[in-house]
Amino acid sequence: TKQAANAIMAFAEHRMKHREQAIWPAFWGHTGAGKTTMARELAKETGRELVTLLLHSMQPEDVLGLPDLGRGPVHWRTSEWVVTASQKPTLILLDEIDKARPEVIATVLTALASHEVRGIMLHPLSVFILAGQPVPPDQFLADATGEALSARVSWLPVHYDWNSLSTNLAV
Repeated sequence: TKQAANAIMAFAEHRMKHREQAIWPAFWGHTGAGKTTMARELAKETGRELVTLLLHSMQPEDVLGLPDLGRGPVHWRTSEWVVTASQKPTLILLDEIDKARPEVIATVLTALASHEVRGIMLHPLSVFILAGQPVPPDQFLADATGEALSARVSWLPVHYDWNSLSTNLAV
């Protein structure tokens, strides 16, 4: 709904105004519960482009950019999502966070905290939303990286809309 979209985006935008509080919304629900659909609707409602990073299949270089190896100092090729999110308001969906490897989460933590990637500032109206499936807390909090991520997000449970599902099945 538009009211929910406004509330979630207000939460994310509040983070932008208070940089000392690195807190981002995180949708937490089972497969098919609507996490990605909610992100699409939020992007549409707020006029932001949606960029989805499927973290379970990414390497740190996919998030941060690849080194451009030549002679002399190392230069970094900027990831396409960073170019988009630095040039215009973007909703960056960090999906499958529960399945990402610790070194990928570590790269994400830097972007969440600084709102930049390798010195490139993201657009002031670009926001992050994380998404994942429920896992036991002891599994997710098993290391310092998981603990650091949990300290930077506010977990928002997403459940199946059984009424909508039963209506759609009856058609």
